Amino acid sequence: VHYLLCQAPAMDVELPEAPEVFTGEERRKIWEGDNLKYYLNYGYYRDSVGVNAASAIMKDILDNAKADIESGKQAVRLRFGHDANLMSLLAYMGVPEFSRYTEDLHSVKDVWQEWRIPFAANLQLVFYRNSADDILVLPLLNEEPANLPLEPVGYVFYKWKDFEKRYE
Repeated sequence: VHYLLCQAPAMDVELPEAPEVFTGEERRKIWEGDNLKYYLNYGYYRDSVGVNAASAIMKDILDNAKADIESGKQAVRLRFGHDANLMSLLAYMGVPEFSRYTEDLHSVKDVWQEWRIPFAANLQLVFYRNSADDILVLPLLNEEPANLPLEPVGYVFYKWKDFEKRYE
């Protein structure tokens, strides 16, 4: 009923809005259940299907990046996917807000919040060549720097060699 009420405005159906039908406590519990579903399927929980699938996406990203770097030409590659796929990729990459782990399913709400990824989210991996001819990677999540479990060079740039080694 909650999902129907939340989607009704997009379907030109006149129904009461969810806050009019459910108490704040009921809406919180509904969110916790939905959040838990996303964590189990797309988060860093054991061998989630999403995180395992993200390893294949990362392999493709690495293969294309290697080819583009070797070509010496400027390149842009775009890929499109659902917010859940991006959640899994960020968990796989070890971005702190998406790679926290807990065995206690009651505490998932404290380590994982599905609302951190809006439907219109984006991840950019921007490659630079510095004066020492090193390739650096700047990861941006929704145009903001994303921290990775690698040693940064300067701000939040990472050496391509470290990036490649970590995610191969």
